Amino acid sequence: MSVTKCRSRRTHGAGGAQLVNLFIDTSFERAAEDRLTNAWMSVLCHADRSLLSSFLALANVHVDDAACRAARFDLQVMFPTSRPDARIALPELDVVIETKHTAEFDPDQFARHAGGMRAGTRTGTLVALTGHILEPPGFDVASKPASVPTSHVSWHAVAALLSVQEGRHQVGSASHLLVSQMRQYLATLGYREREKTTMQELNDLAAALARHRGTVRAAEGALAALAKQLAVTPGAEGLRWRTGRFRAMDFDYLDARPPEATFEARLRIYPQLTETGEFGVKYYLTFAPKVGTEAAQAALLSARTVIQAECGAVEAFGVDKNDHYFRVVQRLPTDVVAQMYGGEPVGVAEAALRMGKLFGAIRRALC
Repeated sequence: MSVTKCRSRRTHGAGGAQLVNLFIDTSFERAAEDRLTNAWMSVLCHADRSLLSSFLALANVHVDDAACRAARFDLQVMFPTSRPDARIALPELDVVIETKHTAEFDPDQFARHAGGMRAGTRTGTLVALTGHILEPPGFDVASKPASVPTSHVSWHAVAALLSVQEGRHQVGSASHLLVSQMRQYLATLGYREREKTTMQELNDLAAALARHRGTVRAAEGALAALAKQLAVTPGAEGLRWRTGRFRAMDFDYLDARPPEATFEARLRIYPQLTETGEFGVKYYLTFAPKVGTEAAQAALLSARTVIQAECGAVEAFGVDKNDHYFRVVQRLPTDVVAQMYGGEPVGVAEAALRMGKLFGAIRRALC
């Protein structure tokens, strides 16, 4: 494994000393995806092998401790017609890994990897390690013809695994350092451990969107119409909405930054599933001051007090003691959602009015 040279990204230790993260902002000649693969294989190789065992379990590969201790790691494996990103060679089988970060999953490439494994002399499992929470589009098609066991692992699941593993290793140990640094590295790339309820909600939404592509298209059209209506709605005027797409799944959302905010604040609108399995729409504020603790706390308390007074009861309102943020969340009634998704102007107008009331109160509080 090659050693990389670090640049200037620093974090503060408990005693105030500055530490350079082993992986963030490092100088490499290779692409970001290759750097991520190299970092993860290095951690699996040099940390306690219980981490390797847990990672393999995510890929439905179950081996004993002796096999994990004997594992060897390779990068850029050469097959006759393809080149997988990594291989974990165990005594009785190989785990071949194709990683994706910024690039889209390529079913043809994955199928060629599977063909290369089938032509070899060793058995094994082919793993797609991607940013998708669920299997990426085309994964099932790429997996069928090769007669090679395949599995999908999400970088988000790896982030959750690292969070658990970090607490199991003694502070100051090599394993604790590697695990914590890798977790921070994944966080900078957008891969984080998520609350179980949030992860399940996203999983359910992604699965439903995959089943109901017609509804997805209707939702995307409704969001476009809603953005235009919000431009002339009291409370939401002057907001510049952009369309974003969650990396982990295939659906759009709307995002805007209130110009009145003196700290980092985002308004978002995105589709969701109701408890009865119907599609809905959630709209919310995420307020996260990126400043010193005292200033952040003061801003949070002030905004929280004003918003709570103006908006009354909201579905979610809390402060995270580590990240210093809170969220205000409301949902559209089912009948309004149905009208909006159905392309009815009255539904779009009603949705905009309800959102404008909340957004207006939020913007007054953030001034």
